[in-house]
Amino acid sequence: MSELPASDSSLSATSLPLQSLAQVAGTDVVAEHVANSLASAGWCVLEGLGFDPVHLTALQQEVVALHEAGALAPAAIGRGPDQKLAAEIRNDRTAWLDGQSAAQAALFKRFSEIQQFLNRSLYLGLTHFEAHFAAFEPGGFYRAHRDSFQGKASRLVSLVLYLNEHWQPEMGGELRIYDAEGAVAAEVMPVLGRTAVFLSEDVLHEVCPSRHLRYSIACWFRADVSDNLLLLR
Repeated sequence: MSELPASDSSLSATSLPLQSLAQVAGTDVVAEHVANSLASAGWCVLEGLGFDPVHLTALQQEVVALHEAGALAPAAIGRGPDQKLAAEIRNDRTAWLDGQSAAQAALFKRFSEIQQFLNRSLYLGLTHFEAHFAAFEPGGFYRAHRDSFQGKASRLVSLVLYLNEHWQPEMGGELRIYDAEGAVAAEVMPVLGRTAVFLSEDVLHEVCPSRHLRYSIACWFRADVSDNLLLLR
């Protein structure tokens, strides 16, 4: 497992040093760090996305409102005709983002910038992205898995943005990342603004059981064709 800073055991040696969002806003610093880390290690963890904290709070309020309104649906595994519910593998609830609110539009703009930078630096041929809110209720988990099958050229890069204020280690719900040998490489505490990015086909990961209501946004950068114009970015 990567050696972790004593001040925060949820961050790995590949993490971007903690800095204010204002320091990275309007620059390629975040995207460059992500590209370099994907090329060298296959994953990284960073604080923020050069993203306005006001919009982060607004996204948090959106997912809380959706959850309280019962508008999040049980998450399935698989895609297309193979999609099915499997509560023994994952038991979170989700809702797709559409980019219509001001906060979602700002987030999509940042995702688009990251997509463009990854294409320029890693030649991935990413064509679009998709993203959803996720809520893990107490006891929620997602067993170890990869986000895409090798050679499908669909989901190539995964990104998870956390929306939880005042999260403490005893609350559980860490993102556990495994290395190529199957050893634990890092455990990421899901605090507000923290972001994990990894190669979808390569990186085995899981959401450890949460003992507290846990919110996040998952985004996948894809290299296939989308028939949804909202995702063509």
